[in-house]
Amino acid sequence: MVHRRNVLRNVVLVIALSITIVSLVLMIFPVNAQTPESTSSVVVWSPDGKLIAVSGWFGIHLYTPQLILVSPQIKSVGVVNSIAWSPDSTKLASADADYNIRLWDVSTGKATAVFTGHFNSVESISWSPDGSKLASSSKDSTVRIWDAHRGSVSKTIQLGYVSAVSWSPDGSKLAIAVPQSYGFTDVKILDISTGTTLYILKSQSVGHQRTMFWSSDSKHLLFLGPFVIDVKSAQRVSFPTCDGNESVAWSRDGHWIAGAGLVSGGGIGCMIDTITTNEIWLKNFPDGDASSLSFSSDGLYLVAVTDDGVNLSIWDTLTGQILHRLATLPSPTPPVNPQPLQFTSVCSSANEHYRVWHLLNPNPYQVFINWIVVNSSQSQESDEVIPAAVGQTPGERFFKTVIEAASDTVQIRDYPPTVNDSVVVGHAVSNSVECPTSTNIPMLTVTATATQSPTAP
Repeated sequence: MVHRRNVLRNVVLVIALSITIVSLVLMIFPVNAQTPESTSSVVVWSPDGKLIAVSGWFGIHLYTPQLILVSPQIKSVGVVNSIAWSPDSTKLASADADYNIRLWDVSTGKATAVFTGHFNSVESISWSPDGSKLASSSKDSTVRIWDAHRGSVSKTIQLGYVSAVSWSPDGSKLAIAVPQSYGFTDVKILDISTGTTLYILKSQSVGHQRTMFWSSDSKHLLFLGPFVIDVKSAQRVSFPTCDGNESVAWSRDGHWIAGAGLVSGGGIGCMIDTITTNEIWLKNFPDGDASSLSFSSDGLYLVAVTDDGVNLSIWDTLTGQILHRLATLPSPTPPVNPQPLQFTSVCSSANEHYRVWHLLNPNPYQVFINWIVVNSSQSQESDEVIPAAVGQTPGERFFKTVIEAASDTVQIRDYPPTVNDSVVVGHAVSNSVECPTSTNIPMLTVTATATQSPTAP
């Protein structure tokens, strides 16, 4: 009897340990149902109307309403997925690919705070109306509420992959976009104080919902389409003559809705008068589809940016005339004496078919790589961002590759490639499939040259 109890106890301990290990693995290597394949540029007009911020693979750039670069510029290095102005227009929050959130003082261009805690790329960010809190979503399948002054997390909500978050003007609700299969997106409305779901709006848009806009009374939301939906009744108003399957924007006073999308393969923009629900203009964007739109605070002007962040244009809301246009992008500062990255690989555990890679970056800027398993029965490819070194401590990142055959190889390349897709900066060959014991598997080490933010793709 005692023997049976001991056996049962050991089984329970093994199961508990297994669950813990699986949870840790999922935390480090989260599985997301649907994630965007590349970083699209985002443009946001400041609440006071004085500055325009643009983010993307190049970091962040600030412009005047006449599309003149301001000085000083924000000293960001690396991919920025999303940005949000503080309500008083003095700070800019960035959702960064290196898993962090940064607050920037726009008067100095310097970071005043770095919020750490996400385990994967931060995708979206939104300020509370009073500027005291921030909401963020990440590929680590969490939405987090932050104290904007202390940088501490007050609430963590597990929701799966969330592509966008938006705080309601009354401060009581948070809208989150949860991508589903076949390109559809569900939208959940959360109670900020409790984190509970108030409403679920099923299959509300087709396309990657990166932004959502609230009405000033916090009763309606604007989605890709474009269409406006009542968050309580789920009743919606569509604008079929205006295509906004790429990006949409809503003026602060609620009078104007702008849309941009794929119409017969061309870059088409439109403007809707919400009072009459009539389309007042339909125009060709001269630079192709706009990936992001934003109104000036008074609603008189609209700024549009293309996906690569290179082309910016300012439009007259009422007439649809282009007032200012910019078709160049400041080049990133090249790195000085880049130091090599160190990649080490060890077998994960007995009888597991994957390797865990440990990457160290000694450079004071984040580095971008792409890895791909070659000749594998299961194709794998992923992009990784290696954080910058802090002082003498190198930035580090872990990732894993599934090894199906002894002939499989893992190629590590600079990303996006500065020359072409064949640029290989690291290479390793697996020498075992089963990994019977970690001691039998020699550590694989490769060295790669560090590259800073690449030139425009």
